[in-house]
Amino acid sequence: MGLLLCSMSLSAQLGLRFEEGYALDHPSCIAAYESLAKQYPGKCRLEEAGSSDSGRPIHLFTSGDMAEHKPTLLINNGIHAGESCGVDASVLLMEELLRSDSPILDRVNIAVIPMYNVGGALNRSCCTRANQVGPIEQGFRGNAQNLDLNRDFIKADSRNALTFFSVFQRLKPELFVDTHTSNGADYPYTMTLITNQLDMIDPHLANSYRNSLIPSMYKAMESSYPMIPYVDLVGRTPEEGLVEFPDYPRYTTGYAALFNCLGFTTEAHMLKPYRDRVLATYHFLKALAEYASIHDLEIKMNKQKADRDTKKRTEFGLDYELDTLQVDSVFFKGFRAEFFKSQVTGLERMRYDRSVTWEDFVPYYRSYTAKDAIVAPRMYVLPQAWRDVVERLEANGVQMTRLEKDSVMPLRTYRINSYETIDDPYEGHYLHSEVKTTEAVEDIQLFAGDYMIPVNQYAKRYLIATLEPRAVDSFFAWGFFDIVLQQKEWFSPYVFEDLALELLKNDPDLEKRFRKKQKEDVEFADDLWAQLIYIYRASPYYEKEHLRYPVYRSLD
Repeated sequence: MGLLLCSMSLSAQLGLRFEEGYALDHPSCIAAYESLAKQYPGKCRLEEAGSSDSGRPIHLFTSGDMAEHKPTLLINNGIHAGESCGVDASVLLMEELLRSDSPILDRVNIAVIPMYNVGGALNRSCCTRANQVGPIEQGFRGNAQNLDLNRDFIKADSRNALTFFSVFQRLKPELFVDTHTSNGADYPYTMTLITNQLDMIDPHLANSYRNSLIPSMYKAMESSYPMIPYVDLVGRTPEEGLVEFPDYPRYTTGYAALFNCLGFTTEAHMLKPYRDRVLATYHFLKALAEYASIHDLEIKMNKQKADRDTKKRTEFGLDYELDTLQVDSVFFKGFRAEFFKSQVTGLERMRYDRSVTWEDFVPYYRSYTAKDAIVAPRMYVLPQAWRDVVERLEANGVQMTRLEKDSVMPLRTYRINSYETIDDPYEGHYLHSEVKTTEAVEDIQLFAGDYMIPVNQYAKRYLIATLEPRAVDSFFAWGFFDIVLQQKEWFSPYVFEDLALELLKNDPDLEKRFRKKQKEDVEFADDLWAQLIYIYRASPYYEKEHLRYPVYRSLD
């Protein structure tokens, strides 16, 4: 169903569409922004920001003069193309602000990515969202590569992500919203909200976010679509409690937080009418724009202070775990859950009875603690061989210089002692976790063209999140350095036997450790290969590169 070719306003046209259960498809969405750009020349602009995996461009719509003295709000829509309420809501918002010549645009830069997952938007059908109430047609969650783009903000397997980086690093927004539709439990609320995890962001920003911005957003929504934190359940039903979503860097808002940009993920409820989901998202976006226009100077100053503090900060968390000993509570209105025998499986099933409601405070687990942390180095050193990593650092505005001549430098190294790897691929990668390392100082041979990366820069938190191997979403965790986990040089046992004997004679300490292990470890004593590899890996013949993480650190 295309946009109506008449004098009716865009808002009125869209109102007719979603009353009838239709959502904007990709051509109609871009046409709507082209119409705004033509109708309000000088006040807004539509551009092709870059490519997507589908071969079609990703667009960016900007309003006002995008002046540096004003805070910037970036809105990203359709990352999951079947969750389209933000797509329609953003057109409604921008049309209203431009038509009314709103003073908000004098105090806030607003930028909109109309549809980020272009490939998913083009893969449109009636049935991609089995549990969702409308719209009549929906896009698909995966992009043209079948990637979930909301897991792609570190590994950047998609061209979409590289385009997003270019937009984000050019605009350097203070505020960011990613619009979604939620799955999960049934409850009366139309809108739920994911915020940045407060224990994982800059402490100064966390303070203003907790005490001003978040309460203001909840208060603003009370008169239209009352809001609740994103319903991530402890058990099967909300009565058992909620858990705050861990906002890791792989997600849009977690990525934004690495650059001290405060983010929100709106999650309009899948079982509410499409019209209500669009309007709830619209009201949230408008409320955030209004907040930014009132607190514009404060928002700019808070980010500037956070950027300065980040450069001074020395210790950073790498991986976080939920602190189950700290329990908050949140007031929740819910539907009664019923349990009875399924006619399909013959087993117990659950259903929510919307005719019976309850209200109460439920447990809310929202505190996370760093289970691992490091002191930031002064510099990282990255050999030029790792071009996939270099490309991602460059795309995120990381400042680097290249070594002018071959050099040997004493640098701190990590050796990978152990790690766990998932059994099945996750977004095209076998993700590592629970990484354990040991640290040493070694003389490292570097070559002209290798990269020297100072840490005290705008991208400091991004560097630590990606280059520290124990970080939850590091490049190592995503498998970019897996090749160092494989040993390259080996030996023939029948030849190495004589050399092994000589190595033991020439190294009394090695022989003492070896004989002790032979005596105490029966399995080891019965395994010829295990004994020879033990000696080999303690010898000069064992390659230094095996299990040595190839990003080096300098604290000096």
